[in-house]
Amino acid sequence: MSKVKLADVRLIGNSLQADLLIVPPSASTLETLLSRYRNSGSDKLIDLGGDLEMMLRVSAVKIVDTLPEIEGWKFVDECVLLGERFKVMIVEAVRSKCPRCWTYTAGVEGDLCMRCVNVLSGQ
Repeated sequence: MSKVKLADVRLIGNSLQADLLIVPPSASTLETLLSRYRNSGSDKLIDLGGDLEMMLRVSAVKIVDTLPEIEGWKFVDECVLLGERFKVMIVEAVRSKCPRCWTYTAGVEGDLCMRCVNVLSGQ
């Protein structure tokens, strides 16, 4: 993937203002990739619970079949992973900013996102 930083070209202030869309080349390639997140000795996937977004420092990561037509700014590129080309698109986050964690995952401006609601309620 290109090393251009969207914040450097003034499209966004920081990476949390972005969502990442990924188009894997095939379902089997995606399954191979996700298998790295399996509990050892189990067929059950580890619940990433937002960890992928935290690792990539974006508000949302979505696996899609095709890249959508989007108005406004976007950054489209390809990356090679597991020897195959993945298409990626970085777009402006579609949700509102959570005042607690600063991710753009809240349904309404000023409200907490579901993750923060769960953390604060002890769930």
